[in-house]
Amino acid sequence: MVAKTKYQEDTFGAYFVALLKEKHYTQVQFAEDLGVSKTYLFDIFHNRINPPTRERQEQIITLLKLNENEKLDFLDKAAIGRGELPKDIVDFLTDNPDEIEKLRERMRA
Repeated sequence: MVAKTKYQEDTFGAYFVALLKEKHYTQVQFAEDLGVSKTYLFDIFHNRINPPTRERQEQIITLLKLNENEKLDFLDKAAIGRGELPKDIVDFLTDNPDEIEKLRERMRA
């Protein structure tokens, strides 16, 4: 009998593994469909490397067909794991530079 892998709780890796299971994806099949090595994916699962880049996050969201709530949850968890702002927030601020000053004004208040 093969021992079941334990993933560090409350990490992006554990969340990602659970998400793949929920979407009925095997880890090996997902790595193939995403076009990445199994080693790369397993390193994410085990938190040996940061969550995927923003560009790769978009590929994952599309591949898993995440709904809006799932997408936002995924982006938030990946951003926390990477120590960054979520991709959707960065995209919004990039597309709306006037919002940056408004945000700074609110921060100073």
